[in-house]
Amino acid sequence: MNLGDLSLLWSMTILAIMVAINARGPIKIGLSWFLTTLILVITISMSSMKFSSVKTQLFGSHDLNKVESQIATPPSLGPVKSSKGIPDIETQTREYLNATEPLVGSALSCARSILNVDLQNLQSLSDTQYEREQSRALSLRNQSSTINRQIKALKSPVQYKSIQAEFDKAAENLRLAGWALHAYFSAENSEEESSRHNTAINNAQAALNTLRTVQQQLNNR
Repeated sequence: MNLGDLSLLWSMTILAIMVAINARGPIKIGLSWFLTTLILVITISMSSMKFSSVKTQLFGSHDLNKVESQIATPPSLGPVKSSKGIPDIETQTREYLNATEPLVGSALSCARSILNVDLQNLQSLSDTQYEREQSRALSLRNQSSTINRQIKALKSPVQYKSIQAEFDKAAENLRLAGWALHAYFSAENSEEESSRHNTAINNAQAALNTLRTVQQQLNNR
């Protein structure tokens, strides 16, 4: 059935409705509405078939099923967030712990390495060994600085604020220890050497002690 036939059918339906409305007498009214209802059902059925045919021609059966599937299936939701777009507490905590645990390990390793550098016996080393220790000190300074930035960039959940404060403190001690260790090699006199040596050792030990406390607190959570 083409669109012309469909238009004619709807015209007949409208005409039948008008006739039924204007009918007089019980028999005429009943018969008119019966025929009108029958014509209306036929018209709606034919229109539905025509509409389905048009959709198939426009989209194709495969594309049509795909479109209907997309309409019926709601988009998947991402991680649950608050009304302000902030991840929920559980997600935030998991992300914080995943970032914190490896950083604690790296910071502990760096602090131990600084403490293991024997600054007091540098004068007895050969030039090659001295340069190796100097390069090692530079590497540890860079490591401690990087770890310090990473720790202070952490966004801790509310329940971990106190732990993060201790972690920040340890990070600063570690940075100072790394700086003093490398600066020792550029000291101009024995007083500077002694001062930088003490700064490196004291801050590295302080960082080590605090990091152990942080690690224990995280393990107890």
